[in-house]
Amino acid sequence: MDTRDANTGDAANCAAVKRRVAPRPSQGSSGRVVNRSIRWLAALGSMRWLAALAVALACVPATGQQQGKLTPAERDARARDYFTDTVLKTHMGRSVRFYSDTMRGKVVAISFMFAGCGDACPLITAKLVHAKNDLGEAFGREVRFVSISVDPLHDRPEDLAKFARKFDADHPGWLFLTGEEANVNQVLKKLGAYTESVENHFTGIIVGSPAQGRWKKVRPDAPAKAIAEEIRHLVAGEIETRKTAAAPGAVPRP
Repeated sequence: MDTRDANTGDAANCAAVKRRVAPRPSQGSSGRVVNRSIRWLAALGSMRWLAALAVALACVPATGQQQGKLTPAERDARARDYFTDTVLKTHMGRSVRFYSDTMRGKVVAISFMFAGCGDACPLITAKLVHAKNDLGEAFGREVRFVSISVDPLHDRPEDLAKFARKFDADHPGWLFLTGEEANVNQVLKKLGAYTESVENHFTGIIVGSPAQGRWKKVRPDAPAKAIAEEIRHLVAGEIETRKTAAAPGAVPRP
């Protein structure tokens, strides 16, 4: 993992961010009014969320320098060991292994949501739709988006499918994931995004490349073009990594 990327401050990660967009309060699925606008903005600046995420990413068992000494197979094995092949369910009802079926061989953008969300989740999803459009042909081919429900007790695959269709996010190359509560929570903990409060869930976006061991936190108020640019940078590195590995007589970088 490239620790320079993981430890870069928010200002450096999202230098293009000019403002924050505050969603309006909405009616929660339980019937009570939840002012998630205030909670969302608080989460944006919450050091406990950022610290938790930084710790999670730092736990990937190899620094950028160490990753360079590994073969592609070794990097793949380490990434699988860390992220795990915990079985989850896609919005199409298909069982998938978290690392091997959703992350391997791709640059990924991972976000967190729940189907009953009426403000932050739709806004972030809409932003990712714009980022997807900006990526063009790279989306689906080199890039995969993964949105994980933080409310697996209530979010069935069909609920996530409805959410994806409603917000124009039902596209090949974009997986919405739920599953057994213990399995989902295990994955969320690996990503530093586990929460016991659905309304206060982590709203940042994680972009990264398992093959390169490079990961970044992107604030949810980052412009879609800034998110796409971060992803394009990783795609370029991914392609270069593959070329290097495929070169005759290629050896791991010193």
